[in-house]
Amino acid sequence: MSKAAALTALALLGMLVAGCERIRAMQAERDIASGCPDLPRLIASTAPADALRDIHTGNVKLLAVMGYAREIPGVPDQEAVRGKYRIAVIPGTTDAVPNRTCADLNDKARSYAQAFNEAVIALAHGALGHVAN
Repeated sequence: MSKAAALTALALLGMLVAGCERIRAMQAERDIASGCPDLPRLIASTAPADALRDIHTGNVKLLAVMGYAREIPGVPDQEAVRGKYRIAVIPGTTDAVPNRTCADLNDKARSYAQAFNEAVIALAHGALGHVAN
């Protein structure tokens, strides 16, 4: 195979891979739009900073996700926090996910809620003393 033919084949392969990636991205966008448009894209690594910001602004809450029933990730004793904290459900979470993209977003929401709640409880009971809202 000549050098020119090899370079042409390599360029075509690159375009094919890029096209496949674009198709995958469009499918994910369509999955979100049709199945879980309200589910925010959360990054668990920002949860502790988000929790600290909320506490400092007086917005003390724990985050819940919906499944068969409401769950507060990161809180082993769900009844212990009843009445002590405001509970905010992350919109769009569900156990009835319509596609893989929405399932992945639900998993990210659960991870974010767990990290956020663990930070709220640690901050509320540690540095700030017991805080209830």
